[in-house]
Amino acid sequence: MLKELLKEVPLKYKIEEGVENPKQISVKCKDADGNENKELIPVFGNGDPKELLIELYAGIRTLEERYSWTEGENNPKAKLQFQHFGRGLRGEHLRKWNKLIDRNRSYTSATFVAKAVKLMEKIFGEDAYSDQCEYLYDTKKPHNMNAADWVDRIEVINAALDLMLENDGAIKEKDLVRRVVAKNIPGDWKKDFTLLDGERAPDLESVKQILKKVERADKFAQAEANRKQPKNPKNTSSNPNQNQNGNGEGKGNEPNMCRLPGHDHPWNKCPNNPYSESYNGTHFSEIWKRENDSSKRERGREAEASTSVRSGRFKKRSDKKEEVNEVNSIEGSGPPVVTFENVDEFIVDDESCHSLKSNVSRSSTF
Repeated sequence: MLKELLKEVPLKYKIEEGVENPKQISVKCKDADGNENKELIPVFGNGDPKELLIELYAGIRTLEERYSWTEGENNPKAKLQFQHFGRGLRGEHLRKWNKLIDRNRSYTSATFVAKAVKLMEKIFGEDAYSDQCEYLYDTKKPHNMNAADWVDRIEVINAALDLMLENDGAIKEKDLVRRVVAKNIPGDWKKDFTLLDGERAPDLESVKQILKKVERADKFAQAEANRKQPKNPKNTSSNPNQNQNGNGEGKGNEPNMCRLPGHDHPWNKCPNNPYSESYNGTHFSEIWKRENDSSKRERGREAEASTSVRSGRFKKRSDKKEEVNEVNSIEGSGPPVVTFENVDEFIVDDESCHSLKSNVSRSSTF
């Protein structure tokens, strides 16, 4: 459903080819001082990106305000916005525009806006506005777009929404922060974003500064995790699951299986591979870091258990030594008498065990 939606919306996060360097025509305009200026507006023809129609419409609106084409009653310049807008259209789009204004006798700014919005509905579809809003609400931040560029693009799309309706179509910036930015940032960013009160940012500029800090912290964490990641002698790439060709396949075009713990799938389908369509926002380096931390904790528990066992053996041996009585002196003269309790236990495997026992038995004869 979402993939079908992405094909229909006029504006996407990834700018389509032809939008940044479109064909243009010049418009001669006189300012309040009588100076003649040349202004450029884009051309929108068959097969061109739909975003160009919005840029053409926005350009005409800007020129109308800048040069007062519709100011005052019976202004002879009032037709200019209709005429120059038509000059920027080509092919089937121009035919539709001419049909819309064929019997038009009113050349006010409000009339122009109504006709232009009607043309956009015919070209984009009647649900274009709601589809564009859903695109903002449901589309995750592209992993190959930095935070500042992403927020700037959100602002451009929101400005286009304002043009797609006759009255106030833009989303309020507080709602953009909460429903678009906070909802669609990578999962690894959410903790820091919350700690910096990102959801309470009053506007897009404020939230952009917060995201820059979060992005820098995330890059540092990933670099640190990559540095501590165990080296794989069979793979010198920074990506432990990518072969030398970088195409995610093994020899003979066999699938290159993911090496992350507990993952039984090809690397190009791993949810922790930032270049996978299934990427969930958690980088594979973070998984390695967690695995290493878990191994360290396990080794620590084993060392603690080993120390405990050695301590218990030492205590048992000490207890047995205490069972040996000290040497007692016999009153009068004669050699001392030594008695042992549990001799068998104390000097097990000692070759002198029998001789000691015999000495004990003869002690009464001294």
